[in-house]
Amino acid sequence: MKHFLLLILIIVTTFLQSCDERITPKTNDVIVAVPLTAAEILSSHSWQYNEVIIKGGGKTVVQFSRPNSIGLSSDFSTMKISYKSDGSQEIESKGGINRGKWKLSSDSKQLSIVDSNGSGVMFDVLIINKSKLQFSVTFKKTDFKDDAGWETKMKSMGLPVTSTEYVVLFSFIPI
Repeated sequence: MKHFLLLILIIVTTFLQSCDERITPKTNDVIVAVPLTAAEILSSHSWQYNEVIIKGGGKTVVQFSRPNSIGLSSDFSTMKISYKSDGSQEIESKGGINRGKWKLSSDSKQLSIVDSNGSGVMFDVLIINKSKLQFSVTFKKTDFKDDAGWETKMKSMGLPVTSTEYVVLFSFIPI
C-alpha cells in the first residue's frame, strides 16, 4: 500500500509540475495576417457585373445596374469573369467561353486585358477589394478614324455627338 501511495504521489507531483509555467512557459503565438495583394484578390474568385455606366458630354447613361434592376435581361446579367492566377482570363456568357490574358501594373492602378484575337484594352483600376472591383476606360474622339464613326457611336449610347470623349465605368461583385 505504501508503494502504491508513493507511486500516486510521484504521478501527481509530475503532473502538477508540468502545469507550472515557470518550468514550461505558456507561449502566445501571434498570428499576423498578411493582406492579399490586388492580383490575389482579383484571382481569388469569379466576378459578375454589378453596374455598367457610360459618362460623356455631361450626361450619364446607365447601361446595366443589378441593384437598380436596369437591363437585367442584357448579356451583362449572365456573364461571369474569372481572372486566374496564371494571368489567363475566362468570360462565361450565353455565347460560350471567351479566353484572354490579364495583367495588373506594378502599382495596381491599371489592368490590361487582351482577348484571344489579340485585341487589348487598358483599364484604369478604381477599386479592388474583397467585395468590389471597379475599373474604367476612356475613349476619345481622336481614337476614331472618322467623325461619322464617332457620331454613330455616340448616338447609339445616347450621348451628345459634340462630346470629345466618354468614359465607361464597370463595377463588379464577387460570386
